[in-house]
Amino acid sequence: MSSKSITKSNALIEAGYRLSLTEIQIVLYGISLINPKRKSFPLCYQVEISRFAEMFNREHGQIYKEVKDAIQKRFWERDFSYEDENGKVVTNRWLTRITHQDQTGFIEIKFNEEIQPYLHQLQSRFTTYYVEQIAGMKSVYSIRFYELSIMHLNKNNKNKSSFKLPIEKIKSRLELTEKYARFSNFKAYVLEPARKEINKHSNINFNYKIIKLLGCPFFLM
Repeated sequence: MSSKSITKSNALIEAGYRLSLTEIQIVLYGISLINPKRKSFPLCYQVEISRFAEMFNREHGQIYKEVKDAIQKRFWERDFSYEDENGKVVTNRWLTRITHQDQTGFIEIKFNEEIQPYLHQLQSRFTTYYVEQIAGMKSVYSIRFYELSIMHLNKNNKNKSSFKLPIEKIKSRLELTEKYARFSNFKAYVLEPARKEINKHSNINFNYKIIKLLGCPFFLM
């Protein structure tokens, strides 16, 4: 198991986006190759299939096709939204170029240069964790809640932390605003799988409770 680390700006952790498991693993794979303290880094990188499979405990057999299809058919069109330092909402694409050659299993992607400030020279407001802590997770929601939890633990510099978020804000960040209108479904398909996977595979214990304020449910870890 690789001991590669992931370093993200907190703005990117709190950004609104929806990715499949393979897509978010592609993002994390690329970020793991970046030294966040360097003044610059290559936006373009090659996905080495054997290393990718090892890093995320994936079967090597069909992983090349899965990764290529994920990049070409879905990830290429994906975007994410975040608030800038002036409180304005910015929407950007993740990628600007894809190169592949099936005969050699070659896949190369290029990050949007607009993402650079959120991946390097992170002097403050950033979060770091190790890939193995999320490698066994099969739900993208587990990874997102894990990152959010680690971010708050780092902020408070303690072994225990809590944070409170409106359910609608969580759904917005996960781009689930139009799904799971019934809270019971949101709990069953998003919150509970995330809680179980984080507690099983990672280095933290994740719990939550639902509180209501003026009739609106909130999520509290």
